[in-house]
Amino acid sequence: MIQFENILQNEYNRDNLNKLMEFLFEDYSIEYPAEEYEHHSKLFSTVHKLGVVKQIDDLHVFEVILLDDADNKQIKITQDMFRLLDNHVKTTTIVAFVSADRKNYRLSLLTIKLEETIDNRLGIKSVFSDPKRFSYTLGINAKIKTVCNELICKGQIRTVEDLRSRFSIELVNKEFYKEIYKSFETLTRQVSGINYLGLDNITNSDLNKIKVEF
Repeated sequence: MIQFENILQNEYNRDNLNKLMEFLFEDYSIEYPAEEYEHHSKLFSTVHKLGVVKQIDDLHVFEVILLDDADNKQIKITQDMFRLLDNHVKTTTIVAFVSADRKNYRLSLLTIKLEETIDNRLGIKSVFSDPKRFSYTLGINAKIKTVCNELICKGQIRTVEDLRSRFSIELVNKEFYKEIYKSFETLTRQVSGINYLGLDNITNSDLNKIKVEF
């Protein structure tokens, strides 16, 4: 059996990420060669789609190599990735956000709700809401006890609900989600025909249901 503990505490390697995805998802299909995606982010160097899990919401797995000094701008990184995913209408995605030196990376689950509404002027339009990012920090000197317990020891992931439960490990505070909300308000004004519903009405009860680690 592959020693995933060693993989998770070593610097990022694309082949190792694909091995992890093959372990987690029975029908993970690797793309050869990986498809490069055009982007307009000032924080991303390259974006590649590595593979797909058809049986779980057509889940796509991406690799994003960050530019120098981008790692401390997590809110903007998240906003830019959701903007890219918007063009491909993906509601559930796994992304490895890799530091420029490849020593560390965040393995993230990005989720967003998609609904169709009727507008008197525009007719039916897509409405995205409730964007969330759940992450594990991996790589050199990473603490991997939780990720091993959640991703490795529990075996294969077979449903969207199971996938989300594996990544939902830390409570997020209301102030952080307000910052996400501000970023998406800006994005809403920039993307024609798309409306991102606000997160300003999160209650304390809601917070108890939301778990995330950035």
